Amino acid sequence: MAHVRASLKRKLSRIHKRQERGAMEKWERHTSRYFRYDAALRIFGAGKLHDEINAVTGLVPTMLRLAGQPRYPRSERLNKHDLWLLSSPLDRSLPLDDHVDWLLETLTPHADFLRGVIAQADSADL
Repeated sequence: MAHVRASLKRKLSRIHKRQERGAMEKWERHTSRYFRYDAALRIFGAGKLHDEINAVTGLVPTMLRLAGQPRYPRSERLNKHDLWLLSSPLDRSLPLDDHVDWLLETLTPHADFLRGVIAQADSADL
């Protein structure tokens, strides 16, 4: 039989213990430090309606961009499309369901109006 070094045995023992601990702990995806969540409504190409969206819904967008304006201060790159974005303000460590629920609760009272806006926009997504 081949001789196995003591340092390799210790490493294997640590790996085995880590695997056992991981198998015993209940792992929930949304509590992992590796996953961060957010949900948002983005409406592209409705620049002329931005003020109306704000006035009718009372919602303040997280981000607002107009086509032809610089993307960032001192940037030479220009926005190709208008953008109205409403993002969830909840902590990103919360489950995705919470972000989606917040977004739906916020947008549902204005669904008919937003359908009309989206029909006039270039595109929209959640």
